[in-house]
Amino acid sequence: MRRTLVVSAAANELRDRHYELDPVTGRYVRTVLLEPSATNLLLHSCDLSASQAVWGGASDFAISAATSIFAGQTAWRHTNLGTLASRSRSQVIGQFSGQAETLSAIVENVNAVTTSVLIFDVTAGASVCRCDLTWASGAVAIGTGTGTVRARRLANAGPNGGPVYRIIVTVTGTAGNQRRVHIYPSGVTQNTQVAIIHHVQHETGPVATSPIVTTTAAVTRAADVLTFPWGHSPGPYTIYLRFIEVGSTVPSGASRVLLQIGTAGSPTRLWIGQGSTGSVYLAALDGATGSASTALSTGPAIGDLVELLCRLYSDGSVQIEQSINGGAPTASARSSAVGLTAAWSNPVLSLSAQAGGGNPAPAAWLGWAIEVGSADATWDYMRAAVGW
Repeated sequence: MRRTLVVSAAANELRDRHYELDPVTGRYVRTVLLEPSATNLLLHSCDLSASQAVWGGASDFAISAATSIFAGQTAWRHTNLGTLASRSRSQVIGQFSGQAETLSAIVENVNAVTTSVLIFDVTAGASVCRCDLTWASGAVAIGTGTGTVRARRLANAGPNGGPVYRIIVTVTGTAGNQRRVHIYPSGVTQNTQVAIIHHVQHETGPVATSPIVTTTAAVTRAADVLTFPWGHSPGPYTIYLRFIEVGSTVPSGASRVLLQIGTAGSPTRLWIGQGSTGSVYLAALDGATGSASTALSTGPAIGDLVELLCRLYSDGSVQIEQSINGGAPTASARSSAVGLTAAWSNPVLSLSAQAGGGNPAPAAWLGWAIEVGSADATWDYMRAAVGW
């Protein structure tokens, strides 16, 4: 049993107390969370009390305070009065951007059969997509409309004794149309069931990032940038990365960097990450005579345990290998050779972003290691280097 508490990290504080579920062991593991910037557009993200006017629909529920998983906040227990079907708490939040955007709600169950979240197009008078979570199984399905739905279990037993899930729906709405979000604590049927709402977030982007608490205005979290001085000459290297996938391989329209040494476009620069439209990881090198890259054939799903092994050879060719959830490694083809210069274009190693913070790739890091001087280190050797 794990009870969850969400706390805020101060500026320039490494978020190294972030726990993710390891799908191999079934246990929560401590990680270092690195994410791009995000903005929660909703107001009073934790305050769904009966008196909070920004959230509609309070008259359809008996609402009382409950213990929150967020330090310093209050959660709100919603007992459906059973007057009609489709009883929800709702908030209007401006206009669709025309880009992918994501609604998420952190809910703790009491006795509800389902809980649903919906993004609604007010201008068109139509649902864009509704995500329905079935509590007994933890499975999600699209209840209406078109979009991508997900759910992530945060705790088997939250601060009020029930299971806690983050319920997520991603859509691309019609740019300029007014939008509204709905949270159905006990689903869309007519019932008198009970669930507790801890937090709600709406953000631009194809995945739900870590929660951002708001009050009277939208709040933006700055991007994480983790860099190290790197005094070694280019290659040969074996680079090992281990993390829980939290959305880097979901196409966002821009490439995303997991690891980079050097400056983009200037030899020598090595980067490992995801392309702008692909859903797989690749390795790329800007070398002495040009650029080369190689990509894996498949990518992980959100929540997978990912291990990547990148080999940088002395001739300036690269290869990338991958293991998902402890499975047998698969490898890309070795790229063409483009040579190496005597020094990196920028002697800085960055994780989950370029050195200046650009093109960030969200990841919950479990470990990383680099074998300098060899491109042939084994999987077992590199795993042992980070204690796995």
